[in-house]
Amino acid sequence: MASTVVGTKALLIIPARGGSKGIPKKNIASIGGRSLIEFSITAALDAQVPGRVCLTTDDEEIRAIGLRHHVEAPFLRPAELSQDNSGTIPVISHALRWYEENEGFNPDHVVLLQPTCPFRSAQNIREAYELILEKKSDCLISVNEVVEHPCEYVMPETEGFCYVMPPPEKPGRQNFPEVFFINGAIYITAVEYFRKTGRLFDENAILYVMKRSESLDIDTPEDLDYANWQYARRQKEK
Repeated sequence: MASTVVGTKALLIIPARGGSKGIPKKNIASIGGRSLIEFSITAALDAQVPGRVCLTTDDEEIRAIGLRHHVEAPFLRPAELSQDNSGTIPVISHALRWYEENEGFNPDHVVLLQPTCPFRSAQNIREAYELILEKKSDCLISVNEVVEHPCEYVMPETEGFCYVMPPPEKPGRQNFPEVFFINGAIYITAVEYFRKTGRLFDENAILYVMKRSESLDIDTPEDLDYANWQYARRQKEK
């Protein structure tokens, strides 16, 4: 899909390090016979956002999978950017710097696609990109509606409890304020804003709302089991 702003281009970044505590080699774990990383690669390429798609990893096996699926993986990420406590910001900065220094490529936006969100679609990515261009915003985050509302969350006190978010005086869940959860599937940031602030987003970010069925984030073995069940169910429905 063509950009609504002539000449805009993006660097779509899929960060996938080899190490993982909760699920060993999580980024190449299988969902329906496909590696987890493959879902994000396919969605990123099919979205046809103008620019480049980069897989940044420290792992040769993950890099080989990416290259087999025709995504760019032009470097192995330095070890110091691939630890359990390594932040996403330095990983993005490294990729931007590499493309500038080695390819002369300077994108207008960064699109971060975490590989742990397998059901985020090409359409989601394309719609989110078009939305940030339309709104001319510095940043966008993807969200989904919550099931368990904060008005029903409580924190213990010395005696009794207090609400995390005080419920409205008028009874009924339909009167709860609208609340969304940052699902981690899509972050889009103007490169100029990113370099100026060192942040992916702030409180002025545009919200791109996704369905809960598109928003699953793989963090535990139970999440992986559920993803396999969901994938099998979707295949039967086709």
